[in-house]
Amino acid sequence: MDFCHIYQEMFTALQQGGLDRVAEAAYRIMDMPVMIADTSYVVTAMYPEEETGDRQWDSSRMGEPILVEAIIAYQYDGHWNAIREAQGAVYIDWGYCKEHPKYAALVEKEDKVLGSLAFLIGDRPREDWHLEAVRIIARAAGIAMDSQDSRLRKLVDLKEVMMRSLFLNNINSMEQFQSMAELAGFKTGPEYVLIGFLIEDMQNKLFSDYIARRMMDFFPGSLQIRQQGCFYVLTDGRQIPQKEEVIRRMTARLKETQALRAAFSNVFSDPMQLSLYREQVDSLLGLPESFRAGRTVLHYRENALYIAMEALARNISEENLLHPVIRQLEAYDQAYNTEYLVTLKTYIHACYSKSGTSEALNIHRNTLAYRLEKIGEITCVNLRDPMTALHLLISFYYLDR
Repeated sequence: MDFCHIYQEMFTALQQGGLDRVAEAAYRIMDMPVMIADTSYVVTAMYPEEETGDRQWDSSRMGEPILVEAIIAYQYDGHWNAIREAQGAVYIDWGYCKEHPKYAALVEKEDKVLGSLAFLIGDRPREDWHLEAVRIIARAAGIAMDSQDSRLRKLVDLKEVMMRSLFLNNINSMEQFQSMAELAGFKTGPEYVLIGFLIEDMQNKLFSDYIARRMMDFFPGSLQIRQQGCFYVLTDGRQIPQKEEVIRRMTARLKETQALRAAFSNVFSDPMQLSLYREQVDSLLGLPESFRAGRTVLHYRENALYIAMEALARNISEENLLHPVIRQLEAYDQAYNTEYLVTLKTYIHACYSKSGTSEALNIHRNTLAYRLEKIGEITCVNLRDPMTALHLLISFYYLDR
């Protein structure tokens, strides 16, 4: 292979369109499937026309991102360290299907890793010029990544500045808001929603960068910022179900490798009130695991009362928070082997529905009527009083917590 030809191909690729063109030229030069992944797991790739049997590489179309889990496995399995120690392109055997060896190289600039480059070799014999070609392509990919990252960073910086200003209430008029939105490429509209993401391993910069890029893909024209272990996205407040479905699919794919959960604020129209809606998002993300029960997406509109009750539970001692009826019925049930406390709890949660309570407890309506009458005699409390019902609801929430 003529190395002058390889350099010319790479030079032309950089002139014509950056990383995508580098991947296309690399495929032509090596005649092998090629993957170029940056450090936020965004992948540009040329795939073979026929399936290889290696799901790391097989795809329905060129340019489709490879599974995030595959790239995380590539990083965590220590392959980057092995390539760095080899000081250049290396021949390795890795991936989901071990019978497909690969050429690999780190893409670096001034000892900073920008990403990785890999070629699927399959059953083909290795040739002397391959590793040098991989080094040349890696250098070209590094130039393209650095240029791409620089452009993206400028835009992200503007979005973060605007988001931070909104959180700190430093934007004082709609005119100022509109002006900053135009500079940052933020799509203004009649309604907004704030979405917060909590990543368990926020210190993993590679993974948090991946989330940032995915949010830019999923919500183009949004404002985004990372602060204090959370990632926030301000976006159009319409089509919430579609946005939620996108996030559910992403969190489902990632649950085996990284824990990620999301929270939606109420929809609002005044972006200058963003700090208020951040409180909603933060309170949802702070709910204990016992309350979330495995849910990865929460909405404030559905959980506002629970947020208020959680705040009460944190700031008032148990005996001062619980309605006296709770201890009365606990003692009575223990003394006489009855089930009045669980009956009352079910009745309150069923919003006074006798049929709903009977069905939940699997008892006859007459049995329920008798129990409610006895509860009234034991406690001397009017269960139909709204404030009593609210106090009991809070008490049962606390006990469940």
